[in-house]
Amino acid sequence: MFGVSAGLSFVTGKEFAASGGGWIETPLGPLHAGVAVEASRLFQDVPERGPLASDLVWTTLSLRYGGDRAYWPGAHAGVGPVITAGSTWLTDAQAWIITAGLQLYGAD
Repeated sequence: MFGVSAGLSFVTGKEFAASGGGWIETPLGPLHAGVAVEASRLFQDVPERGPLASDLVWTTLSLRYGGDRAYWPGAHAGVGPVITAGSTWLTDAQAWIITAGLQLYGAD
């Protein structure tokens, strides 16, 4: 499964930006692995830039235990414990993210 997105975003609560991203998920035996990347560029000239010459970059890697379950003809949902880790850049400042939880619904 993969997806792409593009559009406008609202960054820092007061600035508009062009935004684009990509996402992929694949089963790995009993696990599901997912990778997501999103980048946004403000509609202004800012001298400091983060990776990919953008103002905001968000990257994550997720691992979920458990398979998908059919819930409607042609549709499946993933359920089970999940760990997500990643990094985010806002101009030249970086933060690290880690989340552990339970995915109760996720449509493919």
